[in-house]
Amino acid sequence: MKHQKSSFIRQYVRASKSPLEDASTILFFADVVDKQTLELGHTHYIYLHRDSVVKTLGISISNPLLEANPEFTARYQDGLEMVVFLLIHIEQMDVCKVDFIETKSLVYFL
Repeated sequence: MKHQKSSFIRQYVRASKSPLEDASTILFFADVVDKQTLELGHTHYIYLHRDSVVKTLGISISNPLLEANPEFTARYQDGLEMVVFLLIHIEQMDVCKVDFIETKSLVYFL
């Protein structure tokens, strides 16, 4: 079976700039620039950070999402803060499916 590169899962080829000791990220939330080509923007996003054995370490959120949620003070969240942030946005994320019409032109993954 031939492996295809995913634009949603990114395994690092060099050291991450995040404060987490992560080896890969999964895109949970992103703007959709073009529905036809599934071109994603990077204005609003949430990435899940994982280590080399795929353990969840935390999430990183875009500055606009951080500004829209002033109760959070850092772009990187883990533990309870990560869970709370994801629960606040769970309805927007339409968990476990991609649905461009109902999610207002945003795509989310879990």
